[in-house]
Amino acid sequence: MELKVYKDNVSAAQLICETKLELPLETEFLIPDYLPQVFKVVKCMVIPVVLQKQISPGRLNVEGYLRCIVFYQAEGSGDLCQTEQKVPFSKQADCRQGEYDYACAPVEIGGEVEYVNCRALSGRRMEVRGAFALSVRACAYRRSDVITALDGEYVYPKSETLQTAQMAGMAEKILTAEGDIAFEGEPEVILHTQCSSTMEEVKLLSGKAVVKGTVQAQVIYRAKGSEELLKTTADIPFHEILDMEHADEQCRAVAMLNACGCTITGTEDDKTQLAVTAALTVRAWKDIELCVVQDAFSSQQEMELETAQTPLEQVYEPLDEHVSASVSGQLADAESEVLMALATPLSVELLENQEQCVLRGRVMAHVFCRNSAGEIDCYDKVCEYTVERELTCRAAEICLLCQTDAVSVRAEKNGAELTAQLELNVTGFLSMVRATTTLAQVQLTEEPIHKENAPALYLYFAQENEAIYEIAKRYHVCPEALCEINHCAQGVLEEPKRLLVPRGM
Repeated sequence: MELKVYKDNVSAAQLICETKLELPLETEFLIPDYLPQVFKVVKCMVIPVVLQKQISPGRLNVEGYLRCIVFYQAEGSGDLCQTEQKVPFSKQADCRQGEYDYACAPVEIGGEVEYVNCRALSGRRMEVRGAFALSVRACAYRRSDVITALDGEYVYPKSETLQTAQMAGMAEKILTAEGDIAFEGEPEVILHTQCSSTMEEVKLLSGKAVVKGTVQAQVIYRAKGSEELLKTTADIPFHEILDMEHADEQCRAVAMLNACGCTITGTEDDKTQLAVTAALTVRAWKDIELCVVQDAFSSQQEMELETAQTPLEQVYEPLDEHVSASVSGQLADAESEVLMALATPLSVELLENQEQCVLRGRVMAHVFCRNSAGEIDCYDKVCEYTVERELTCRAAEICLLCQTDAVSVRAEKNGAELTAQLELNVTGFLSMVRATTTLAQVQLTEEPIHKENAPALYLYFAQENEAIYEIAKRYHVCPEALCEINHCAQGVLEEPKRLLVPRGM
């Protein structure tokens, strides 16, 4: 008897690396002549910028730089000033080896400062010593063969249609969004730029991805001849087309924009232009229905079956959550004046809570205040927030690629009580991978099922909720014929029933 086996393959993300890499931070600052000398170091912030991520069998390479930003109080005027320096890094991490497809591998990189010490060596020299913990979580795609159909006489497969997703591709591009920005007065010093983004349209065509959105930029500055810190904003639209070979109109996609830096320049017509450099990432996938064979038997010959746990991936709705958070604390000096407030989003973590998984994020608020003695201090406070998603799975089954942008930060004081209100936007890709039992190998043997002296008729007392297929498999009879003889429907019995089971049916 000939048996034809039809197969297909599916791919799903598997975690291949989850680790933390320590980046030593040792650098010296030389303050340029156009900035005043240092009276007091107020705050040192460290922000990672990843330029390149490469995955190869057994190895992950990460390259980029640490933005080391130092806020200091100027000598003489007592104004708040800022200077920064880029500290390049290149790190490698070991990955699980195997037959993986790394083309669309999602790699999430974040981190936070372990410790940092900054001191002034002279009026124009500063030294920074510290360490930054770079957190890395990488997945890769592994293909598995599944049996989708069996074709053979007296062979009865048990099939099920499953929902899964297949990655169609990933594209990355460094873009520059340019637009005009207006200041109330001519800026003397730019203290901070903060960027967030809004995706208005992510459209997939044959082999292309079209992304439209807006970059929201906020600039904190001090105008010439003024001690007050001012804030101005600008909305800069962008429109990008990326190549995605396997994407089409049937796919879905999510886009994320990570700002790397800003440049503010003057133009010939006395306008000021803001240029934002950012990394745009687009991931595309297709939701499909896959018919897989989970069991099989023959009514004439013995069969050898080999099952396997096949991972299947399901993609959740893309993350695009607006989150509010607040933090409060006591000021050391109740007469302090709030100057400005900043925020540093930290990595979003997957925490298991009984049978559910929770997306928990943290953000650090930095509030700069001038005390009654005229000195500037920075108050740091970490607060937590939760992204509202119901995830009934374990953290190891989640593939996460997300980004948190600080949309706005406001600080106010009431006596000695200091409160910071933060508005955040969490965007990203989220999927779940779970294993399903499927047939991996099927083979007919020469040994017949029924012996010569076997009974010609069986009487079986079936119980409620018993499956007709399992009864038919036990006695090696055709499930359809069993239902026809006993006048019952296929599937699961709704009540106890006595079944007649003829041999060799």
